[in-house]
Amino acid sequence: MVAAEPELAWLKQAEAQGDVDWRQVKEIHDSWNYKQSGLGEGAALAVSIAATAAMPGIGTGLTGAMMTAAAGSLAGTSAVSLINNLGNLGATLDDTLSSESLKGALIAAASAGISENLDSVWGGETDPATGRTIPHDLSSWGGTGRFAGQRASQALADAGLQSAINGGSLNDNLEQNLQGAVTTVLEASLFNQVGNLGDRYTEFLADGGSGKIALHALAGGLASQATGGDFRTGAIAAGANEALINQLDALVKGDKKLLIAASQITGIVAAGMTDGDIQKGAEIAGNASAYNRMMHTSEKEWIEAHGGSEEEKARLKIAACALVECSAQYERGSEQYKFYKELENAGNTDTYATERQKLQSSGLFGYSGLDVVGDYAERYQVGNRSFGALQTAGGVALAGSGAAMSGTGVGSLLGALLVAVGADQAAAGTTTMVNGHPTPTFGARALADQLDISVEQAELVYGLAAAGGEASAVNQLLNAASRSASRKPMVE
Repeated sequence: MVAAEPELAWLKQAEAQGDVDWRQVKEIHDSWNYKQSGLGEGAALAVSIAATAAMPGIGTGLTGAMMTAAAGSLAGTSAVSLINNLGNLGATLDDTLSSESLKGALIAAASAGISENLDSVWGGETDPATGRTIPHDLSSWGGTGRFAGQRASQALADAGLQSAINGGSLNDNLEQNLQGAVTTVLEASLFNQVGNLGDRYTEFLADGGSGKIALHALAGGLASQATGGDFRTGAIAAGANEALINQLDALVKGDKKLLIAASQITGIVAAGMTDGDIQKGAEIAGNASAYNRMMHTSEKEWIEAHGGSEEEKARLKIAACALVECSAQYERGSEQYKFYKELENAGNTDTYATERQKLQSSGLFGYSGLDVVGDYAERYQVGNRSFGALQTAGGVALAGSGAAMSGTGVGSLLGALLVAVGADQAAAGTTTMVNGHPTPTFGARALADQLDISVEQAELVYGLAAAGGEASAVNQLLNAASRSASRKPMVE
């Protein structure tokens, strides 16, 4: 197929992405005739993803996983063929039962069976229909290492299956599958850390919010560039997916498999609209949903779902406090620190050993190096103090611009106003730097009282006004300098 249609050469690389929904998607693509169908590559890829995601599970255990994978491969081929052949059932049946299609189903079934066994060794849960593995833990080096081991093992197995059933070079298949494994581990780890930040700073990084969109766009761009794609495609796909994530989740009614499919289709559309790599767009957006949103079921939600009685939930919360070192984020000596330290100490006793073991088996409750850094930053209000330093520097610069204006005699009234505003900003920033707590400016408090709005809203208005004033000041200073220079006599 690839030899006949060179524009589909990317499918050879896509085949290696076994854990990003490509096990069956590749088989579906191989049966699609783009020229006859009139659909472009992006539309065909979207149909393939949707057909794969719609496949329900068949049974449980090893046999159920293999049957689900094989049936999904055949169903996907059949769905695409039906559209491709304009509803001709005979031609659809021929395509579905063709040698190529049956080989694809056999590979999918065998790969799913191997995944079932690898999950029991390395941990994690693999969807037999899509081949995507969701690990139990990516927040620790041990958890990431187990996920890498699972993906590498799956890559070795899949390379052997592809070479034995479809033929071709074992070395080539192995290289492509291992590249796919490295790509997945890298992207999963990166998006998982984005999710960690979202869990910690929910006020600024809410799902679908501007902060989370910007962070996803940055992570998607970096992930794409690091795995052989271009920054723009990854950034647009991940950013667009995060912007629509709440709407997509509502659309599929919380179904995890359908949400990943919807995210991939969003990535295709976003990449296609900017002439980007649609396969990379689908990959990045799908991984963003799988390893960010779904890997971060909060500890509280897990306890509510698995705790049983209220007393059991309370005991789990005390044990959880010990596992995540819940006192570490509070300032030493504070009332909050004392309260949570007592809970933490209680949770570490033998009385709660059973609860700790139950929580650890979930893979959600741990304390990694990133948590240490985050708790240190929160305990000492590093973020607030850093913002205070920036606010102080900006206030000093603003006051300096105003003083320079006053000195030239141009816009002396505006200059004096900027000096006052700059001093106000610098004073508030300095106070924030010292005590670590956000300090409102005098101007924002006055605006809040006069306009009957919150201090936070007033700070935004006040800051925008100050920025506009500084821009005006710079403009007037430049004009003054230009007029002064034009009055100087020419020196021969």
